Amino acid sequence: MSLKISRIKMVIYAATGFLAAVASIIITARLSNGSPNAGIMLELDVIAATVLGGTSLFGGVANIGGTLAGVLFINFVRNGLNLLSVNPFWVQVVTGLILLIAVLLNTVVNSRIEEWARLGGSEREEAR
Repeated sequence: MSLKISRIKMVIYAATGFLAAVASIIITARLSNGSPNAGIMLELDVIAATVLGGTSLFGGVANIGGTLAGVLFINFVRNGLNLLSVNPFWVQVVTGLILLIAVLLNTVVNSRIEEWARLGGSEREEAR
């Protein structure tokens, strides 16, 4: 059985375009106008949520459940800081720190897994 890569790409691009259209309709409804600057600075939140959800910045496998958990966590932190009347600039700083910690942990875990795989898994356990 072979995968039709060109068809899969077309479906993914169509789904991405459709979801972008839905997101723009939701933002327009919330703001009551069509501002071209409505999505400015949301990139950091998106990247932080996906990395927190388990997606590696260096490639690999991701899952939707993890990404949704990352989105919920980022929104929980943002909402909590907003309720505490924290300056919005500091909310961005906290989001960036969460992203840095997630990338650091991801890097450490990946290096440990690679080391374990290189040593053959069970051989390393016997060496201890």
